[in-house]
Amino acid sequence: MDEVFQEFSRLEADTRHDLAIFLILYSLVGLDLFSIKDEKQREKMTAAWVSWGVVFVLIGVFILAPARAAEETARKSHV
Repeated sequence: MDEVFQEFSRLEADTRHDLAIFLILYSLVGLDLFSIKDEKQREKMTAAWVSWGVVFVLIGVFILAPARAAEETARKSHV
């Protein structure tokens, strides 16, 4: 039972860290977009930010998350 609680605590901490990073980046992107006065230019920049955001989310989901899980599994097997 203690192992389950430790695993849950670790996952919660990882999620909290990832969410904090996401919210900081989201806020910075929003500030950047709202600093642009021209509506057409703002639409172009929004499209650019969205396309890069999609790329980085896919990298995170398909590359970084499995690598983190593999690292955690390797760490557990050495203990």
